[in-house]
Amino acid sequence: MHIKKTYLLFILFSVFLNLCVLNTTYSQSKEIQGTYIISKVSTHQLCLGEELVAYIEKGDNPKPPAPGALIIIQISNKDGNFDSFTNIGNSINSFTISCRIPFWLEPSNQYKIRMRSEIDAEDYFYVYPEPINIQAPPLIYTITGKTNVCEASSEIYQIDINKEKNAIWKVINGIISDSSANSITVKWNTNVKLGAVSIQSPSNSCGEAELTKLDVKINTISSCITSEEGVILRSNLISIHPNPASDILYISTYFEIKKSSIKNCNGQVLIETHSRDAIDLKHLSKGLYFLEVEGVNDQLKFYKFIKE
Repeated sequence: MHIKKTYLLFILFSVFLNLCVLNTTYSQSKEIQGTYIISKVSTHQLCLGEELVAYIEKGDNPKPPAPGALIIIQISNKDGNFDSFTNIGNSINSFTISCRIPFWLEPSNQYKIRMRSEIDAEDYFYVYPEPINIQAPPLIYTITGKTNVCEASSEIYQIDINKEKNAIWKVINGIISDSSANSITVKWNTNVKLGAVSIQSPSNSCGEAELTKLDVKINTISSCITSEEGVILRSNLISIHPNPASDILYISTYFEIKKSSIKNCNGQVLIETHSRDAIDLKHLSKGLYFLEVEGVNDQLKFYKFIKE
């Protein structure tokens, strides 16, 4: 009785092994050989948005296609792996598939494509052995930064996207003192009136490089000062302080003042003076007022302040 049980277990184990081998062989045959294969592609060098044509033929494990057999072309991730993939083209009963390369892919020379065919409700895959090199056209940058500066000042200029490895910054009448992935610091030369900041992508097979340029006006130190808001020409600068003010409102300026007036919200003139330094506010009530400054060239400037 013990011998019969042992013999029966041996038979069952043998059947199980045979089934495993059969399943493994079938799976490998389906995965590696495929029902159809990609025989060739139109090109191995592509730009984002360009068209790839894949030519399909029967593989080593041919089966008659069922009516409405589905054939799909898939592209790998940028490292050539299919743990993530994108469908880029499909066809029914067609042996030439035209596929458009998505614009959002990252440039890489390691992309792989594979074909998925659906026959009799089964999926078969074939990976085309040669990698596809996908490039992006040269980037077009936008430069931001001050265009009205003082000589010998240091200013930061930025681009809207991270610089390509081979993209080149160029500066006219200035020196690059520092740089990062998307910005540079420029120290502007003295005794010059105009400068420029530019950046250019390298040309590649997908297009010619375009130059992005930002022109800069360079003012002499004697004609300008700098502030957090940027360059202010001395000929235009007026500052008032303190604000709010209690007894005295002080005026600082680099141009000659002909007359100063303080008005209320109704436009009524409450104080008029030729002083260019300070205005006595003691007899004004608390509230909001406006200072009107008239220069010798009849230029008017208006400033809002609060009397405490």
